Amino acid sequence: MADSTLINGSATYTPGVFSSTSDTAMNPVSAGTGNILCVMGISTGGKPNTLLGPFATPAAAADVLVGGELLTAVQKCFSVSDQVDAPSTIYAVNVGSAPAGTLTLKDTAGNDAINLVTDQYGTVANTAQIAVYAGTVQGSEISVGYAGQQAITQDNIARGAFGVAYTGAGTGATITVASESVTLAVGTTTTVLDLNQYQSIAQLVDAINTVSGFEATIVATAVNQTALNSLDPVTAEALTSTPYAVTANLQAQIDFLNSTAGGGIFTATRATTATGPAAPAGWQSPAPVTVPAPLVTDWTNALTMLQSSDVNWLAILSPNPAVWAAVDAHVQYMSKTAQRERRAWVGPDVGMSLSDAAALGVQLNSDRVSIAWPGFYGYDANGNETLYPPYMTAALIASGFAGLSPGQTMTNVALDVIGPEVAVNIPTDTDVLIPAGITPIAQGRSGTTIVVRAITSWLNDNYYDRVEVSTGAAADFTNQQVRSAVEARLGSDAAQGTGVSPVTMNGCLSDAETALNYCATPRPLGPGVIVGDSSSPAWDALTAVASGDTIEITFNSQPVIPLNFIKTNNALRPYTGTVTVNVSSTGSASGGTTSS
Repeated sequence: MADSTLINGSATYTPGVFSSTSDTAMNPVSAGTGNILCVMGISTGGKPNTLLGPFATPAAAADVLVGGELLTAVQKCFSVSDQVDAPSTIYAVNVGSAPAGTLTLKDTAGNDAINLVTDQYGTVANTAQIAVYAGTVQGSEISVGYAGQQAITQDNIARGAFGVAYTGAGTGATITVASESVTLAVGTTTTVLDLNQYQSIAQLVDAINTVSGFEATIVATAVNQTALNSLDPVTAEALTSTPYAVTANLQAQIDFLNSTAGGGIFTATRATTATGPAAPAGWQSPAPVTVPAPLVTDWTNALTMLQSSDVNWLAILSPNPAVWAAVDAHVQYMSKTAQRERRAWVGPDVGMSLSDAAALGVQLNSDRVSIAWPGFYGYDANGNETLYPPYMTAALIASGFAGLSPGQTMTNVALDVIGPEVAVNIPTDTDVLIPAGITPIAQGRSGTTIVVRAITSWLNDNYYDRVEVSTGAAADFTNQQVRSAVEARLGSDAAQGTGVSPVTMNGCLSDAETALNYCATPRPLGPGVIVGDSSSPAWDALTAVASGDTIEITFNSQPVIPLNFIKTNNALRPYTGTVTVNVSSTGSASGGTTSS
């Protein structure tokens, strides 16, 4: 658990500047003492259980997440404190299994023409709309949008492919166009052109012109177009000397919907039963989808997805201790087995008492997951004062750490909030919460809401690297830098004939020394995550030991430890002095002298 210091005979866990008074002399006397943030929660939009982002601005996050608690947290993470910069990279994960919306457009024959899947998920998908009309000049006009918003409209969606005529001596010449083939027939002679061999329209036209009696002319705009799975179906269309126009109007509709011009509202694919482009129809919406409440398994699935991502800090928007346990298992695995160190912040829901909050640390007891309490009052997007739960406090603190250099702490940092959910007294309440593994926020002496002490929920001992988040992060960063420095030597030296040898060992030591010197370089020129001086160096005892196919590198380092306690000692003592009265020759007293 967090350590304490003795102040006037009592242990205190809450950081501060303290004065003690020693009055022993007052007794009468006779002559004669490393950063990427990922916020995980629930949003209105955004593909579930997918790493979304990175988001450079709050507006960019709104475009993807649309709404919900996850969007609120991500946007607040851009402005945590005047003392801390925003993280360089913010990702989000929409936890759950919200489905996308689906809709099928029909062609004029009533067959399925275009299968649509909304690019958004959940309730946002329910508001997607599409309408198809006849084009003003040719083809079709398509409008897409979300209910209540201005629609995107494209007119005259059409695409010519090529013209084909029959000028031979035979009779009954026809052309049949399918997704993967074009069949030319005259009399009893049939020629099948496999579009897997002639994938472009230009190649197809050249192939048609090799068939006796058939002549094809490509449309200029179709030179670079694809023929495979792109042409409008044609069934035994009679050919004459007047060219018959083969089109790709269905593909033109699909390409518009899938393009940036289509607004990214639908993903469109060609239906296998299509006999032509989507027919005119009024506004249509996907079948309504329902969004189930996320289960613990949804959280574990999202965490599993994150295993392949470079994320350093997690903010978990769930008050469920079962989710916290899954998060702890994740960060422990990633930090130890997967060698991708990461840390997480969690918090309960609103309305929790101080005693109940203090009991949370015993349940979690993690050296990589921190618990924030209480919640805070802040402003919503409309400027209304709103109460946010402690897990939103956790997101702010996690974002603060992601905006700091490794080894810096959020202790005593003022948050950009109106005030805490409940009054937390310093040190009366904080001296209960901190040794219980809780990171409290409270109103500081200046009137701002501060992070009193940023610690993990670890209670087994008071090792700084396990308790102080910043010290643990400094150790993580040092390990990452050393690993990265020597990683290039894996395997490569063996191919050069050196393998596990003194040459390789010395190379590893040189690489590690460079990394450690960088880690020891003070800010702002370096990270300053390990500290020391000439008598107590930031690192020492760098050694390489070879055994079989393994080189083990060991070293000592001194990670930064936050300054939590400052003591001033004022030793009081009484005034002592002597006044001497001078007597004149006339016997009268005159002014005296004073000595002490």
